[in-house]
Amino acid sequence: MFAATFSEWPDPNVLWAIGISLTLITWSITDSWRKVRRAEIEAGLKHEMLQRGLSVEEMERVLRAPRGPIETETSPAAVEGSRPSVRQS
Repeated sequence: MFAATFSEWPDPNVLWAIGISLTLITWSITDSWRKVRRAEIEAGLKHEMLQRGLSVEEMERVLRAPRGPIETETSPAAVEGSRPSVRQS
């Protein structure tokens, strides 16, 4: 019984086409959603800066800042650089 239903499956090429299509559709939706969220976050940031009364120059500096992780005193790179070197005799 199982062999009969298994042999009725569509052509593997059709399955590949469906899989690729679903992948492209999913990628397109997630990319669009990411762009919308980034625009919402940026608009919220601008609104907050206006509420705080920042000058145009300060707002431009904040918006043009790099978007990478910020090294703080507790980050491994900052801690490693602040450790005194230990000399072994």
